[in-house]
Amino acid sequence: MDRKAILRFGVPAGLLLIGLVIGAVTTLYAKSSEPGKPVAAPLHTITETVEKTYTSTAPAPAPVTITQGPPPPAAQFADGLYLVGTDITPGEYKSDGPGAGGHCYWARLRDSAGSDIIANNLTEGPTRVTAVAGEYLEVSGCQFMTA
Repeated sequence: MDRKAILRFGVPAGLLLIGLVIGAVTTLYAKSSEPGKPVAAPLHTITETVEKTYTSTAPAPAPVTITQGPPPPAAQFADGLYLVGTDITPGEYKSDGPGAGGHCYWARLRDSAGSDIIANNLTEGPTRVTAVAGEYLEVSGCQFMTA
C-alpha cells in the first residue's frame, strides 16, 4: 500500500476507532454514582416483590361509669325527720298550717334520736322555722316550703 492509500483509509478508520473508545468511556462514566469512577454493567437483574402486612390493635377505651349524685335537698317537705344540709337546705321555711281541724308540729333536734330538743312549736295556723345545718328537723301534720 502506498502512502496515499494509507492516508485515505487509515486516517478515517483510526478516527472512527478513537470515537468509539471515547463514546464507551463517556457512557461508563455517566452511569457512575461517583464522578470519575466507571460503573460495571450488571450481570443479572433480580426483580422481587415484597409484601409486608402490619396488624395493629388499638386498646379498648376505658369503661365510663356515670354515677348519679345524691338528689338535691328538698325545697318543700312534709311529715318526717330531716338532716339539715343533707335532706333539706339550711334556711327559713314557712307553712300555711295544718289541714282542717289538725295541728302542725315542728322540732329542731340535736340528734336523730329526738331526745334533745333545741326548739319546737305546735300550731293550728301558719308557722315558720329556721333550719340550721347539722341539726335535725322533725315535722308532723303540715307541709313546709322555702320562705
